[in-house]
Amino acid sequence: MIYADYSTPDALDYARSRGIWVLKWSGDLTPLVVEGSDEKRG
Repeated sequence: MIYADYSTPDALDYARSRGIWVLKWSGDLTPLVVEGSDEKRG
């Protein structure tokens, strides 16, 4: 997880490609990815 006021498009692309969650006060800049859960929701 990285909290940033500003990030470049290249940095966001890099973070997305590696599953890194980037956010700032107004919301998520990349999606939060949770791995390892086999539970089915329904």
